[in-house]
Amino acid sequence: MWEYGHCRTGAWSTVSYRVTTPWNVSNQDNLVVELEVLGDSIIDPHALELFAYRGPTPPRASIREEPDEIYHKTSGAVNNLYAITLNYVQVKKALQQEASVAGEDVDVSFSFAVKCSDTRETVRYRILSHSVTAELHVGHRQHGEVCPEKWLYHFLSYSVSDDDGHRRQRRLGGQSNDDEEDEHVMFKVRILDGGVYLLAARSDFPPSFNSNNLLQVNPDHMALGHAIEYDFTICNAKEHLTYVGLFGNVSGCALYDITPVAFSGACKNGIKFVG
Repeated sequence: MWEYGHCRTGAWSTVSYRVTTPWNVSNQDNLVVELEVLGDSIIDPHALELFAYRGPTPPRASIREEPDEIYHKTSGAVNNLYAITLNYVQVKKALQQEASVAGEDVDVSFSFAVKCSDTRETVRYRILSHSVTAELHVGHRQHGEVCPEKWLYHFLSYSVSDDDGHRRQRRLGGQSNDDEEDEHVMFKVRILDGGVYLLAARSDFPPSFNSNNLLQVNPDHMALGHAIEYDFTICNAKEHLTYVGLFGNVSGCALYDITPVAFSGACKNGIKFVG
């Protein structure tokens, strides 16, 4: 749910409109926070700044912009929309750090503060936090949102038992024995609004810019009124933990969905992970 607020020249807004999201070690999610300037015909990428803190936001009077206090912050807006993405890997790392200190599984929270520009008077805004589930399941469509110049991750830990009772419906062509196991997975990605800069897959670890399997995506191809579809296949998917990464386009946040579909038989033009 959107929460509404405002701040004045050079001031912080943290108390009434703080957004806090609790997590624990069982969570396997990405966190996306969006901050939108309202009622302003001026496109100003620096009207506001959005700061993320691990744990409670400091009281407004004691907030500092010291690097050791700030977990993450925005560098500017796209069309008056600011976004912070804490992907699954970042959230998991924070949870592990808290658990190692406490010696047990703990809850961890991220909270956010908004600062108004020194060059603007009153700026009105709204802020929204939402999670994007990282774990994928065969035959299930997962919706997500990826924002500019940030990685967002999904993963699939596939075993044949995940697909029991549904193999015949999800067979991708050809004929096969009912007892034949589905070994391969096709990932169907639909960009519903906006565009992505990179789409990548990797075994056992999240992909990055130097990964081998950077998939062919046209960053200039935008979903405006129609979906853009990409698909790629991982051969022998049950032998690996498959990570899928999306890197946001500079044009703005993009809405998408991703569906893994299992099949057996020949794996043509698929990605074959080594090791």
